[in-house]
Amino acid sequence: MNERFLHHVWSQRVFQFEPLLTKSGEPLQILQTGLYNHDAGPDFFNARLRIGGAEWAGNVEIHLRSSDWNRHGHQSDPLYGNCILHAVAVHDAEVFDVHGRMLPTFVFPESALAAWWGQYELLVQRPSAIACTDRLPFVPPHLWSSWIDRMLMERLEERVRRVDQQLYVSRGDWEDAIFRAVSRAMGFAVNADPMERVAASLPLKVLLKTAQRRDSLEALLFGQSGLLQAPAPDEYSSVLLEEYRFQRHKLGIEPIPLPGWKFLRMRPRNFPTIRLAQLASLIQTAFPLLQRCLEEHELKSLLSRFRVDVSPYWHNHYRFGVPTKFEEKWLGDDAIRILLLNTVVPFVFARGKAEGNSYWQEKALRWLCELPSEKSLPLREWRTAGVKPQHAGDGQALLHLLRNYCTPKKCLSCSIGNHLIHSSDEALRIDP
Repeated sequence: MNERFLHHVWSQRVFQFEPLLTKSGEPLQILQTGLYNHDAGPDFFNARLRIGGAEWAGNVEIHLRSSDWNRHGHQSDPLYGNCILHAVAVHDAEVFDVHGRMLPTFVFPESALAAWWGQYELLVQRPSAIACTDRLPFVPPHLWSSWIDRMLMERLEERVRRVDQQLYVSRGDWEDAIFRAVSRAMGFAVNADPMERVAASLPLKVLLKTAQRRDSLEALLFGQSGLLQAPAPDEYSSVLLEEYRFQRHKLGIEPIPLPGWKFLRMRPRNFPTIRLAQLASLIQTAFPLLQRCLEEHELKSLLSRFRVDVSPYWHNHYRFGVPTKFEEKWLGDDAIRILLLNTVVPFVFARGKAEGNSYWQEKALRWLCELPSEKSLPLREWRTAGVKPQHAGDGQALLHLLRNYCTPKKCLSCSIGNHLIHSSDEALRIDP
């Protein structure tokens, strides 16, 4: 057993079904467990307790054994001078604070503690990614639903923090920040970094000024990317190269060093040349993107903004100067969904939070519930466990739960894990 487990037992008050007494026999009532302290000092701040007939406000320290108080030097540490209770698994010594006052001691119920710890150990020692897979059908629906709702909100808050970082880089310019985010997302993991570097090298305001001329727009994107090289292999490349040289001199920009584009082991439709051509189309038709997303009400209309095609040259090319069979290269539904999940929804939600606009936040949540769930590999774990996301919101929540709770075995911090560990229902018990 460890102190972290005792912290969990205290904070959840799972022993409240028993009449509580201090070691000296005084009745103990826990009014507030206090705020968990992650830094130096007592484990819980600002607890409220009723001991005997008196109500106390102060801090609570928790140890495996009461003698740990002295072993850690708390008896002479002013940080522990406002402790009102010492909670332990084993009482083997009376302890005193820095003022010489003997602290009331509470001993956790031994039998219940052993049972809970046993269930916890069995749960976290399971090798599967989702340790409680076989017990999920017995979890009360209301508990599961409320926990999934919380996971979605945690996921969105995580994305909001990322948006804040992007805003800092863009010096508070929301449109520039979402442009960089969309550009990165268009790289779809493999080419995300070089796509973002291209976006960072070209101010969005400059691109929007040239958006009416497709050749100027593509010249800037392909020129900065390093994918447009002399000598030009064909007429289209020659036009872009000449336009890029003109724009480069006019704007005083420098091409970025060849950023390491990847073409191998990927479908040709995902080649960075095609994604840059699609990005050019998005700039022409969808930007200023965040403004239009905030004004948009219906998901169907929003999706139509992202259904962009490429310029005619790319219908029969995947690389400069290498002709191929004619094929239209619209931005596909799966790609659009990923862009909405990773950029549009987080930015709309973050802007709503920043402006105190609940409608924008609710709209972002509604779009998540209207979009189909993605088909990523991590979500297969949940489908194998019999949990099928009904929409993208469920999928995002399940991804967050898997990555932040299930994989690192943080069952004590999970409402589902808590329920399984402490339940008296035989159907929920974890078997060895």
